Amino acid sequence: MKRSIVGRLLVPLVLVMGLVALPLSHLISTDAQAARQDRVEICHIDDEASAILGFPAGHFITVAEPSLPAHEAHGDCLAESADVDEGTGFCFCPAE
Repeated sequence: MKRSIVGRLLVPLVLVMGLVALPLSHLISTDAQAARQDRVEICHIDDEASAILGFPAGHFITVAEPSLPAHEAHGDCLAESADVDEGTGFCFCPAE
């Protein structure tokens, strides 16, 4: 018994749609989870600003609060405790 062209195309199409939909549904739920997390503003140290000023400096970014310890571990600090270089606008964290 021969299947119609629609029948022959329908099965692969459904499989492809399923393979695309699963990763997309993961991204949507991940984005929704991230949107629910509290956000904090930090001074994020970067190489460009540090090279210009000659000491660890960076720019302000907003991150999910759970990522704060990882950022602090490599020298970033909360924006509220950072200073700003008036000439460049780069932020830097106070020495501890």
